[in-house]
Amino acid sequence: MFRLGGRPGLLMSGTIPLEIVTRAAEWAARFDAGDMSAADHASYVAWVGQDPRHGEALARIEANFNRLSAGDDLERTAARQLLQRKTRRRITGVVAAGVFVLSGWLIGYADWPTTQEFRTKRGEQHSVALADGSDLTLDSESLVEVSLGRKQRLIKLVKGQVYAEVAKDEDRPFVVETKDGTVTALGTAFVVRLFAKESIVTVTKSQVRVCPGRTNLEESRCRSLGPGNQARLTSGGVVAMSDVNAESAILWTRGWLEANNRDLVDVLLELDRYSPTPIRFDPASLAGRRVTGSFPLTDTTLALKGIEQASGVDVQRQNDGAIMIRPR
Repeated sequence: MFRLGGRPGLLMSGTIPLEIVTRAAEWAARFDAGDMSAADHASYVAWVGQDPRHGEALARIEANFNRLSAGDDLERTAARQLLQRKTRRRITGVVAAGVFVLSGWLIGYADWPTTQEFRTKRGEQHSVALADGSDLTLDSESLVEVSLGRKQRLIKLVKGQVYAEVAKDEDRPFVVETKDGTVTALGTAFVVRLFAKESIVTVTKSQVRVCPGRTNLEESRCRSLGPGNQARLTSGGVVAMSDVNAESAILWTRGWLEANNRDLVDVLLELDRYSPTPIRFDPASLAGRRVTGSFPLTDTTLALKGIEQASGVDVQRQNDGAIMIRPR
């Protein structure tokens, strides 16, 4: 087992360039051979500090090497000898098409998915063009972690809401994962919104496969959804909801909140996520009130004026800047 000095780099987006992987393999072999001089070690430390991807490549090579079990002595020895032999020849042939081949042990450097985090603040939306050709739109106060590997494209929705327009790739499933389960795209466009106790999935194009829990092994618990279908996803199962208008479901990506005889409290909660100042109200005092209309998310003052006219409430600005909503 070899251990590399220095600090692993932060996770970066995109594939680590081949020349970085090659150089990292050279350092790995040097460390394992034990022929590092003080000057060599100083050069190594300097190289690691030049780019976070240098440390990441080293850490991944070490992790893959150590993944061999303790009983695989012959395979470990073969890996070690190949690394050292190729280092003496300046790694010629160690990296072939980005893959190390050691007695059936494969380490594809392009298989190393890196993770990138995208987040939005209160009142923000953000569009992301992914390297695979897919597009994401993040709603206000949202957080996703994107990991594009050769076998799977994984989007972890940690907070908020995301709209995904998926590029077709049959060899790499596109999966959105929340704490409640997974949504696997079948070349499609869909919305996933995360709540405290559930996730809501809405399909706008094609189909998705929705599965509760962290895996999709129990096919009997999964459910397929098509355009306009909406479902509630929890760790315990998938429950179909009433169908929705697919275009209305993604109006928020264009800066509008659509309400069709919708509960007023729900509409105010949505607007509060975009408002630069808090919107305060007593839900009990507004119970039973409903509202219909299209309200701009980028101008909550104008939106609240519309709600004031449509639903019979008073909108008042308080001394601290917050907005108070009261029934008339």
